[in-house]
Amino acid sequence: MVAAIDFAVRDFAGGSQLGSVAGEGQGNFIQVGSGDSISLNLSRASIIGYEKQGNDLVIQLVDGRSILLSGYFDEAAAGQNKLYLSDNGTITEVLISNTGDGALFAEYGAVQGWDKWSPLDDLRFADADGVAGAVGASDEPAGMAALVPGLMGGAGGLGAAVVAAAEATAAARAVTAAAVTMMMMTTTLAAMTTTMMMIMTTTPAMTMMMMTAMMMATTTRAARRPLTPKTPIR
Repeated sequence: MVAAIDFAVRDFAGGSQLGSVAGEGQGNFIQVGSGDSISLNLSRASIIGYEKQGNDLVIQLVDGRSILLSGYFDEAAAGQNKLYLSDNGTITEVLISNTGDGALFAEYGAVQGWDKWSPLDDLRFADADGVAGAVGASDEPAGMAALVPGLMGGAGGLGAAVVAAAEATAAARAVTAAAVTMMMMTTTLAAMTTTMMMIMTTTPAMTMMMMTAMMMATTTRAARRPLTPKTPIR
C-alpha cells in the first residue's frame, strides 16, 4: 500500500491546515493560495525534479509519484508562495528558479532544527521521510536520483537489465571461484608428486651410501686385526 505524504499549508494571514496527498485512493494535488507557505514531509532524497506546468508546480518523486501544487506560480498582491521540505524535526526552504523552458532549478536553504524557536515550527514534521526510505535513495539534491525508480522497479527495462547484470556477475564469480579452486588443487597435486619423486630418488642413494659406509667399516676393522705369529718349525 502506498503511504500518503503529509503536508502543511500556512496562509498569508497565519492560519495553518494539515493534510495528506498522493496516498492510496487520494489525489496528487494541493491547492495553493497567494502568499501561502507549503511544507511537505519529505527530504531532498525523495525528489528527482521540479517542473512548471502553466501556473502549477509539479514535484517528481523517486518512487514514480508526483505532487502538483495548483496555482503555486500565481502572482497576486498577497505575495510569493514558498515551499519547504521537513522531516525528522528539520526544515529547509526550497528556492526555485525558472529557466524559461518549463524546467526548474532548485536550491536549498539552510537546514533548521529544533535548537531554537522558529516561525516555521507550525510547518515542521517530526516524522521521517517515508518515500526515500522506502526506495533506499540517498540524500542527494534533486536530479541526482533520477535512475532510482528504474533500478528499483524490476518490471521496467532498466530494472530487468540490472537484475540480469547482477545474475551474470554472480555466475562469473562462481566460475572464477571454481577455477581458483582447481588451480589450487593442481598446484597441491604437483607439489605432492614432486615430493614423492624426491623421496624415491633419494632413497636408493641413501641405501648405497649406507652400504658403502658399512663396507668401509668392515675393511678398516680387518686391517687393524693383529696377525697371529707363526709357530717356528723345529
